[in-house]
Amino acid sequence: MKVDLHIHSNYSDGLNSIEEILEEARSKNLEAVAIVDHGYDHSKGILHCNVAKREVELEALRGQYEDIKILSGIEADINLNGHINLYNDKYDLVLASTHEYYADEEYLRLVEAAVCSGKVDALAHYGWLVSWVLPPDDLMLKEKELAALMKEHNVAVELNSLHEKPGIEFIKLCAEAGLMYTIGSDSHRAPSVGNVEWAVRNAKLFFDESKLFLGKDK
Repeated sequence: MKVDLHIHSNYSDGLNSIEEILEEARSKNLEAVAIVDHGYDHSKGILHCNVAKREVELEALRGQYEDIKILSGIEADINLNGHINLYNDKYDLVLASTHEYYADEEYLRLVEAAVCSGKVDALAHYGWLVSWVLPPDDLMLKEKELAALMKEHNVAVELNSLHEKPGIEFIKLCAEAGLMYTIGSDSHRAPSVGNVEWAVRNAKLFFDESKLFLGKDK
């Protein structure tokens, strides 16, 4: 399928409205998109008072864009305790990520806590803004443990084209562990919606298409 499951709208730090995003998606023949505005712990995240408003808008637009599967999602920041704040909201897709610099062991600790929270559907742009100082063999062991945890908790790995993350070795570990995956452009403006070539290339190299995650069943 032609999908882009990581798109930011002007409800957070994206430049375009949801309708403008969907027009771009239709022009590129995308079959599924996810609007995953930054969450409440991000400096430019969606305001909690706008969550219901955005959901109403998405539902109305589904009637106009019946050729596209439209997911309501969020990119939740992993906070310093490894927690993510979703409040009582229900989403088709919850991405978890960090947007601060971390040393590798601290980053892995936070990511593992988020994975084990039961709130996360996919781990987004894994390894971005991380200072990797662990010896390669130690890092490989820790990442194998992380992939096993993700499998245990049904957390997919995102292939993020903007940041070209995760690295290939972690992608291989995730594929070997039997994880699901998502594909995302991490678009913040309409023209870059659907720019997922890097993600698609690596999905074809390492995963079976049946492992593509397209949102949780509600």
